[in-house]
Amino acid sequence: MNITPFDIYIWQLSDSVKCALGAFAWIMAAPSAICIFARFIEEAKTLKAGIICAIIAILFGAASILSPSSKTIAMMYVIPEIANSKVVREDIPQIYEAAIEALKENLKNAAK
Repeated sequence: MNITPFDIYIWQLSDSVKCALGAFAWIMAAPSAICIFARFIEEAKTLKAGIICAIIAILFGAASILSPSSKTIAMMYVIPEIANSKVVREDIPQIYEAAIEALKENLKNAAK
């Protein structure tokens, strides 16, 4: 798998998009709360507008929560490449076994 400069650009944009979605959710939550509370205080006809703003805020908040960060996107690309590499599949188990044998050898020598 090749990682192109465009991939890196999209990774970096993902944090900005996530932040913008969250900011817009908070921006829509404020008028929603004002409209809903105004309905209960003054019998104003703002309940429908408040509910619409609340629904928009919830949707943008959910989009912000569910959108991945740049670190997550990078891990989605990099970890499979590392896990499926020849070094990890073939060489690391041999290195691990050699390390265990060396440790056992050192423990036997230290016990004497």
